[in-house]
Amino acid sequence: MKFAHSLLITSAITFFVVAPVSSRDAERAVVERSLVPAIKLAGVPAHAETLAEEMKRLAVPGVAITVIDKGDIAWSGTYGVTTKGGEQITPSTRFQAGSISKSVAALAMLRLAAEGKVSLDRPVNDYLTSWKLPDGDKGKASEVTLRRLLSHTAGLSVSFFPGYAAGTPLPTPIDILDGKPPANTAPIRITSAPGSEWRYSGGGYFVAQQVAVDVTKEPFATWAKRSILDPANMTDSSFAPAPHGRYARGHRSADEPVPGGVYLYPESAAAGLWSTPTDLAHALLALADSIAGKPKALLPPSVAKVVLDPVVPGETVGFDTGGSGANQWIAKGGDTDGFASYMVLYPSRGQGVVVMTNSAAGATLARDLVRSVAQAYEWPDFGPRERRSVAFSPAQLTRLPGTYRYQGNHTFTVARDGDTLTIADPESPAERLYVDPSGKLFTLSQDLDYDFKADGSGEIRAGRRVIPFRKNGQGG
Repeated sequence: MKFAHSLLITSAITFFVVAPVSSRDAERAVVERSLVPAIKLAGVPAHAETLAEEMKRLAVPGVAITVIDKGDIAWSGTYGVTTKGGEQITPSTRFQAGSISKSVAALAMLRLAAEGKVSLDRPVNDYLTSWKLPDGDKGKASEVTLRRLLSHTAGLSVSFFPGYAAGTPLPTPIDILDGKPPANTAPIRITSAPGSEWRYSGGGYFVAQQVAVDVTKEPFATWAKRSILDPANMTDSSFAPAPHGRYARGHRSADEPVPGGVYLYPESAAAGLWSTPTDLAHALLALADSIAGKPKALLPPSVAKVVLDPVVPGETVGFDTGGSGANQWIAKGGDTDGFASYMVLYPSRGQGVVVMTNSAAGATLARDLVRSVAQAYEWPDFGPRERRSVAFSPAQLTRLPGTYRYQGNHTFTVARDGDTLTIADPESPAERLYVDPSGKLFTLSQDLDYDFKADGSGEIRAGRRVIPFRKNGQGG
């Protein structure tokens, strides 16, 4: 089950692979036939599926992948179609990158800092001219810096942007900043003390976008092309909201393509990038070269290494992070309406992967592929996690079934199936639930916990991210 998303049915899957080195074929074949779930039950052998089987099971119409090894692109593969009955995915087919946009935008902002045009640690109001961030009850605007905006520690509101249907009016930047129609999000304001906690904020990235616009006097997409996309050899990428060239269409569910093919995201730095796995791999390699201090790199090493410096455990400027020393990694996932992607880089090891899909259900497939790459190339991380399960108690089997709501109108349903429980959203099939010795529930497909409380409330926990939920008919 993928929250806020569901599955779709694809046509026949056609596989196309670009392999610059023929010796990589065996490694690619291992990746394509060795997909395992996020969770492995203790004492139970893991069952591997092929990529074709998982695309069919999850009903993902198209996926593209680029693998990085030995400091270069090892191989790229494209599979499936841009939409049901549509063209085949090719290496130049563009996908919406979702929050991966934040990583690329952060690199662009670091270039601006390297050029001496902004400081990561000065108040952003020093650079904003078209709009000013107001003080809030919880903190002063003078405490909001680019470093905090780019690491989700600035205390700003608006966690994510839902996008706009094709053909509907798009808001101006000031509309978005102040939450005025036709903007469909609240005003971007200080709602917790800057620097006091990590709290995901797409709104913070939009403020950073406006800083770039006010400093460079250029539209964000124009400046980003010149600042990061062209220098990083991202020839099939753009921050312009409307797609052009060859692009995939998004899919919400089995029978529901995104209306008009795609939603648009004028909040470019937060969610508006169109790209390909190969282009994003070029960006990751350019970052790795910068960290290593190679000549003519995108960034000086002193600036590039900001992405390796956690502001809180697991989070840094532009990326999630983990590991240590030569095994430190950075990663980022991205979801928009009908698209899901994920990328990983080990800068010191010269290894990584980028996966992009044109389905909401593609988030599961992308993580499956990352795990397969991790095992094939012997990474120290990103393999399946082993968990113990115990039997459900009679009280759990009686109390937990029902429909729960989260994030507005999204729902999931827990049902009893004999001596166990299943979970499903309105448009995806039921998946078996397990319970660990501490009482937390989980599925095999995603590495997260469901913590159900006695009063009908609860939380979904995935790392630092927490999504509250409540059972229908029980208040809240």
